[in-house]
Amino acid sequence: MSLILDALKRSERERKGGPTEKTVSTFGGILTEDNRSKGLIAAASVALVIAGAGAFLWYPRSAEPPPVVEGQEGEAGQARAAASTQALTPPAQPSSLPDSSPRSKPVAAPDEATPSEAPVEQKTAALTPMPPPKIVVARPKLTPRPNSITPKTASRKRVSIPPRKPKKTAAFFPPFPSAMKKKSLTIKTPPVTGLGKPSDAPTYNKRGKEFEREGLYDLSIQEYTRAILLDQNYAEAYFGRGWAQEGKGNHEQAIRNFSQAIQANPSYGQAYYGRGWAHEQMNHSGLAIEEYTKAIQATPAYSDAYLSRGILYFYNGRIEVAENDFARAFETGTDKLAPYALLWLYISQARSGKDGVPTLLKNSRQMNLETWPGIMISLFLEKVEPWRVVVEAEDADLKKQLEKECVAFFFLGQYYLMNGNADKAAEFFRKTLNTGVTNYRQYESAEKELRIMGMLR
Repeated sequence: MSLILDALKRSERERKGGPTEKTVSTFGGILTEDNRSKGLIAAASVALVIAGAGAFLWYPRSAEPPPVVEGQEGEAGQARAAASTQALTPPAQPSSLPDSSPRSKPVAAPDEATPSEAPVEQKTAALTPMPPPKIVVARPKLTPRPNSITPKTASRKRVSIPPRKPKKTAAFFPPFPSAMKKKSLTIKTPPVTGLGKPSDAPTYNKRGKEFEREGLYDLSIQEYTRAILLDQNYAEAYFGRGWAQEGKGNHEQAIRNFSQAIQANPSYGQAYYGRGWAHEQMNHSGLAIEEYTKAIQATPAYSDAYLSRGILYFYNGRIEVAENDFARAFETGTDKLAPYALLWLYISQARSGKDGVPTLLKNSRQMNLETWPGIMISLFLEKVEPWRVVVEAEDADLKKQLEKECVAFFFLGQYYLMNGNADKAAEFFRKTLNTGVTNYRQYESAEKELRIMGMLR
């Protein structure tokens, strides 16, 4: 501002006293004092315009009252609001009535405003915008839903579901093996409805045999059980269920079922044989021999019992007694069993130092020695090579082939063992075990041979 005033005073002096030219040297040339004064006047005019515009723009913002922050509406805030309102309110008009204390004129309602006061209110409203009134909204207090379980105290209870267990009936699932020895096996169970009549039991028993033949032991056990539920004295159903349990490796349960079959039919020689087989799988050789003997007593021409008892005698060192049992098995056995009984008879005679070839030649005349199983007799008679036996064991049915290989590998091991080739014999005994046909007599016999040779614990 001082620059502007100096410029105005100088121009006034020049106007009264006349122009005085004074040269000033600049970088661009010679500048007279008169030209310099005119430039200053123009710059002062531009500065005035800029200052006025700035004052115009700044005034409404400075007139606004300071914002009221929520939570600071105390006495200091109310005093500042009152001071700003009083400074911006126009002075009250003098009243004709005397008043003891000066006070502002009450603001008239919009309906009662006079013509002279209306413009003032509009101008004042335009120049001094009042802050909007603060509206306090009372929020209702939220209450939880009426529920017996609240998030703070509620806790989800985990329900532990016990694992499913097979349904056990006292008919064939006693609680402990010792209880079976002390208590009678005659347990009455209520008849089951929905399965049919007792006369339908043979149908279920037949279906159980079909499932067992296919190796479906669980389904077989179900069918045998249904037959038993219809007829609790059905010995054949107990017998079939015993072999199904034995197929699953449940030797104890197999023995219980065979015992129940014997209780239903005391002269059931096959049930004694089944119980002897289960004891033999549990390495109870003494009990197994007793059961095989009972089976022979119940059925004197029971060739399978003679053969099984003879094998146990053979591996228990009683080879001469075993020889007699093998001879009886050959005499009473069917055409299917006779070749195996004759092979065991020959091996027992060879182990005891006898020449078994004459017996082998005499009793094999009526047999076909070119096909299975007679081809194995031809092997011990030195009529065929060992590989011919392996070829004859081949079958289109994989299950039957494994069963044939189990028998072939065992007798090939016996052939090499009798010829003094222990390593080759052990190789074929191991191949016998690799077939996995555990329900064949040759499988267990191969294990015993390897133990005798010290190659299996």
